[in-house]
Amino acid sequence: MISNSRTKKYCSRIIANVQLKNLNHYLTVFKSFFLLFLYLLFLNALIISFHLEPDVKVELLEPKTNSFISYVLGTVFLSPIWEEFLFRGMIYSKLTEVFSKKSSILLSATLFMCIHPISLINSPYIFLVGIVTSYTYSKTNNILVPIFIHSINNFLTIFLAF
Repeated sequence: MISNSRTKKYCSRIIANVQLKNLNHYLTVFKSFFLLFLYLLFLNALIISFHLEPDVKVELLEPKTNSFISYVLGTVFLSPIWEEFLFRGMIYSKLTEVFSKKSSILLSATLFMCIHPISLINSPYIFLVGIVTSYTYSKTNNILVPIFIHSINNFLTIFLAF
């Protein structure tokens, strides 16, 4: 990916905007996290009310193993960075060249949802995460904002699993 000069130039432009100097960026992260947290509570209430079970059981490794540490590092830090550069920095940005911002947000959120394990229970939540991160990227033009939102979301998911 880095060997292609157009891709290298494009990634350099994204990285040049990596900063969190603006107070609004911090507020955007907080508001987005709060919205996702409320939505997660709502979905959990529905799951409990209707006695729904996940389509696929997700099994986390025991906390005492080295694999768990790499799982957490990958899930909380590496995956959000890679996925946000791909889905917001590249895919969303390219979609906005062809479609409106709203359509680009919905399309990139749909693609984001499709690369994650899909089930009736987690798909709406993953889709909303995709919408929120795309929207915040479109408002701030700063890739760190969706990366932080994504990282906080993944941390919360792991934390709630234990």
